[in-house]
Amino acid sequence: MKNVYFFVLAMGGIFLGINILNTAKGAKKNPSMIVTSSAFDPGSVIPVEFTCEGKNTPPPLFWTREPRGAKSFALLVTDPRAANGKEWVHWLMYDIPLNHRGITESEYARLLEHDGHESLWEEQYGKLGINSWKKKAYGGPCPPKGTHEYIFTVYALDVATLGLKGDVTKELFLKAIEGHILTTGVLIGTYERRLP
Repeated sequence: MKNVYFFVLAMGGIFLGINILNTAKGAKKNPSMIVTSSAFDPGSVIPVEFTCEGKNTPPPLFWTREPRGAKSFALLVTDPRAANGKEWVHWLMYDIPLNHRGITESEYARLLEHDGHESLWEEQYGKLGINSWKKKAYGGPCPPKGTHEYIFTVYALDVATLGLKGDVTKELFLKAIEGHILTTGVLIGTYERRLP
C-alpha cells in the first residue's frame, strides 16, 4: 500500500512540475503587457476629475508590449470590493482594433458627442459593454466609504472580434474570451470619496 501511495505522490509531483514548466514557458512566450496612465502612477490615487466627484471621464490609458498574434484588445475596469460584496464593473470595452494601444480623454469626449450614435465611435475605437450602472459608458470611482482599488485590465486576444451583440455584460464578455487570451496587463489605482 505504501508503494502505491508513493507512486501516486511521485506521479502527482511530476505532473505538477510539467504544469509549472508549461506555465513558465507560456509566460516567457507572452509576457504581461505594460499598462500606464499619464494621470496617475501604479498604485497611487486616481485624480478626482476621473471619478464621480469630478468630470466622470476615464483617465488616459496606454498599453505596450502586445504579443505576437494579437488581433484585438479588450479593457475591463473593476472595483473588486463593492458595497454589495460583488465586483463592480466601471468600464468594459472589447473588439478594440489592434492599431489602438490606448485611449485618451479627447477620444472618449468624441463618444459623448455621438450620444445615441455609439456605433460611429465603436467602429474606430472598440465596442462598449454594460457597466454595473447598466450603461454603455465609463463610470468613475465612487466608493461609498473607505479607500477602494480600481483594476484596469487590458487583454490581448487572438481574434479580431468576439462576435458579441446586444448588451454585453462582464459575464458574457469573460465567457467569450475564454481560450482567446494571449496575455494581459494590469494597472491599479486607488480612490476614497471626498464628499459624504
